[in-house]
Amino acid sequence: MRPDDAAADFFVDKLASSHERHGVVLGELGAVFRALAGGGSVDDAARRQLEDGARYLSRSLPRHYADEEATFFPRVLASAPDAAPQVEQLIREHAEHTAAHARVIAAAYDVLDGNDASAAYYQGMVAHLEALTAAAAEHIRLEDAWFAAWSSRLTDAQRTEMETEFRNRRGGGRG
Repeated sequence: MRPDDAAADFFVDKLASSHERHGVVLGELGAVFRALAGGGSVDDAARRQLEDGARYLSRSLPRHYADEEATFFPRVLASAPDAAPQVEQLIREHAEHTAAHARVIAAAYDVLDGNDASAAYYQGMVAHLEALTAAAAEHIRLEDAWFAAWSSRLTDAQRTEMETEFRNRRGGGRG
């Protein structure tokens, strides 16, 4: 492996890990809201899932979007200007998903704060999370396909810069 291949692997691994975690978090939150819709209560495990999920959606996921929008996409556009329509689509979807995540975060904190809601409200959150999960899965499918093509057009210097920016955004490499 060339030294710069490590930067490419770091980039691909970091994005893939975030995509996987997003699906897990949405699934866990959906399970909590599904249980609440069925009349369940919030036990310690559900509380942890709500806390972890809200924290992930409010902290880690925006950092992931920054990895793409501030680090990856500018370099893609410099190397592949023809990718502009796809990049614009992904950025629009990030904004849509961020708004959808805000609703989930607010609902999670309402539950954590002890604010009871109706079964219909919780069922609405389940439907919201199902729609968000489907939209995110399609978004990730497109990203995976497009990123593979775009990554091959990046220079070794761009890859190394991206790795540095990713690590700096995480305080030297932490999640």
